[in-house]
Amino acid sequence: TEVQPELDADTLESKFERLATYTTTTTSNSNRNTNIRLCSEAISGAIVQPGEEFSINNLTGERTAAKGYKDAAVIKDGVYIDEPGGGVCQVSSTLFNAVVRAGLEITERYNHTIASSYVPLGEDAAIDYPAKDFQFKNVSDAPLYLVSTFEDRQLTVEVSGKPVVQKQSERYLVQN
Repeated sequence: TEVQPELDADTLESKFERLATYTTTTTSNSNRNTNIRLCSEAISGAIVQPGEEFSINNLTGERTAAKGYKDAAVIKDGVYIDEPGGGVCQVSSTLFNAVVRAGLEITERYNHTIASSYVPLGEDAAIDYPAKDFQFKNVSDAPLYLVSTFEDRQLTVEVSGKPVVQKQSERYLVQN
């Protein structure tokens, strides 16, 4: 059954604006890139209502081989091991950077125990289902829309909606 969207692209563009965009570059590891693509596709199209809290773990659930996730490097107890879903922290870190720049309230975030190469030091967001999650709250008075694309090793996350009157999250950005 074909279902028409609540809002078409023209309506979205006329009522909302892109609040922030952030892009990272992935490695050439095909398993890692499969995991990044799957997680990116899971968050793309998410709508976060005013006052609602977004959780990447609630959205994706456990990242398992049954869901198509491949073995790739993850950090466990300060060392690298391979397990399904390795690399998805790049998606949460890219999302984190877009969310911070959009001025939203970060409600749960963890740094990696080893620095990540795809974002500046201190601008990462480690996730490990169910123990570590990345969560933020929509503090605006309108819905937020997340669009995530992954093409040619470029992962981009866009946050669209109405501007936040008082930015909540600028303190998370590393000052250069």
